[in-house]
Amino acid sequence: MQWTDIRKAYPDKWVLIEGFRPRTTHENKIQFDDLAVMESCSDGASAMKQYRKLKKLYPQRDLFFIHTSHDTLEIYQRRWLGISAPFKEIMKISKHCSSLPDMDLRSPDEILNYNRFGVSD
Repeated sequence: MQWTDIRKAYPDKWVLIEGFRPRTTHENKIQFDDLAVMESCSDGASAMKQYRKLKKLYPQRDLFFIHTSHDTLEIYQRRWLGISAPFKEIMKISKHCSSLPDMDLRSPDEILNYNRFGVSD
């Protein structure tokens, strides 16, 4: 389905759409070969609620919500700046682990059971 078809089928509605076979232009605009309407809503709050619910269930899918009053579908790829939340969480755990006392006084080679020739016994 194309955006013009969706606008005709769902006039003056918020739609939750999924895009298929994305391509990124040199302006970082994302274009899709095909679109599917997942759900239509009469208000933006309902559309956002459904978007969050489905995005949580299917994080890898290209889901968007938009009002059909827009003549064109313009979706731009954002560049993430800074450190992501998972990386921050990993660093927090790493810092905590580093502060714990070392209970095992063996060397790394002893822990891995390497002998003086670098081979596991």
